[in-house]
Amino acid sequence: MTSSHTLTPALGRDYKNKKAVIEAYKQGKDFIYAPTGQYCSIRDFKGQQVMLRYDKLKKITPVK
Repeated sequence: MTSSHTLTPALGRDYKNKKAVIEAYKQGKDFIYAPTGQYCSIRDFKGQQVMLRYDKLKKITPVK
């Protein structure tokens, strides 16, 4: 079983589309880990799949 982590953009950021949120994640921008509220980035999830929320948190996309 594979677990994935749901992340939301930090610092009031919002991304309009999937391409923008994936690019921000890969650039190391800060996100918030949903269960704990802690700030995190790609450095914290190397090799793991994460789910990124975007478009006013209404949409979600997987990224590895």
